[in-house]
Amino acid sequence: MQDCDALEASLSPCFSQADSAMEEVPPPDVGVEEVWSAADGPVSIVEMALDQRSVHFPLVQHHCVLATLLHAAMSFSLRLKPLSLFDSKGKNAFFRDLASIQLLPSGDMDPSLVAVRQEFLMNVLSAWVKALAENEENGMKPQVVENSWSSVCLELSSLLQVNTDMLCRHLVMMEVQDKDILGSQLLVLTGQRLSFSLLHSQSQSKPNMELLARLPPTLCTWLKAMDPSELRCPSVALPQSVRLINKVIEMLPENHAQYSLVLHLLEAVDSFQQEP
Repeated sequence: MQDCDALEASLSPCFSQADSAMEEVPPPDVGVEEVWSAADGPVSIVEMALDQRSVHFPLVQHHCVLATLLHAAMSFSLRLKPLSLFDSKGKNAFFRDLASIQLLPSGDMDPSLVAVRQEFLMNVLSAWVKALAENEENGMKPQVVENSWSSVCLELSSLLQVNTDMLCRHLVMMEVQDKDILGSQLLVLTGQRLSFSLLHSQSQSKPNMELLARLPPTLCTWLKAMDPSELRCPSVALPQSVRLINKVIEMLPENHAQYSLVLHLLEAVDSFQQEP
């Protein structure tokens, strides 16, 4: 634990230095009086600093991202292989001089790499919310809770090509205390979307009607009672609905009145996906 604290403390100067370099400023114009021009002595620190090459800002930002990821991992005791979150170009850039112009990752990243990044950022948010809850219960205010890790993760998501909306939704679900009510509301949302696809869209087809007829009577009646007119985006891909239903199943206890309805809904969506 002492090693973790020492490492976290050693990372703090990295953040301060990285933050100070986030805004590029022109070098200062240092005037020297003529009387000192012929003086002998060691070169001043100012002159030595002015002779240094300017750093490559994107490379500094690249290192700042790595330092922030390490800080998050140490703060919440998360397992992380830091370089596993970067591709080959990103890894090589860490071993180059900050003043050198390096080829950094650009364009669309490998989806599997983005998925690993997203999972880590979600774990950070989950650990942060858990720390907030423990802080409230114990009446303590640890240093780790004072940092707004939600803002940090959202900023990292834009730099790591992670879908920010995914993190926002995950954060909302983690912060909600009464998950039964949230699960019921998400269930209604899913029902409205499926009701639109099966009963209200212009692309209704005979196969869809046959699928609707094969549904359990309770589920069929429930879908017909849904009003999709309240939805801003009623047409949603089925895989997204499947993920949402799985989240609802995680939120609702098995003895919940709507739990069996959720299971029937998941079976129905799976059957829709299997249809040609």
